[in-house]
Amino acid sequence: MKEKIERINLIEEDEMRGKGRRPSPIEYLVDEGGCWRVLNRVHIGYPGKEMPVMRYRGVQIQVARFMWSVVAGKALSRTARLYSTCGHAWCVNPEHKEMKEMNDVLE
Repeated sequence: MKEKIERINLIEEDEMRGKGRRPSPIEYLVDEGGCWRVLNRVHIGYPGKEMPVMRYRGVQIQVARFMWSVVAGKALSRTARLYSTCGHAWCVNPEHKEMKEMNDVLE
């Protein structure tokens, strides 16, 4: 059976690519464990620990941080780190992420 590709359009037209250019939606597959695997973004990192990234307002950010901020409605500070509760670095499902401030991690 062919898996269904989910799409999420989160960005207004001018926000991401500039005036007159449409942003491409984030496309992802949902596996049996509920993990979201992004298909149409670049993945960076070590083999087995790759994370999808995207450009937002001219800055490269992790798709997981973007999804956490927009979908979950929770703002992230620059010192905040997201940790995967499912064990997959590539998973961008906000429900599979736990946020910790660097001050809490260092204590």
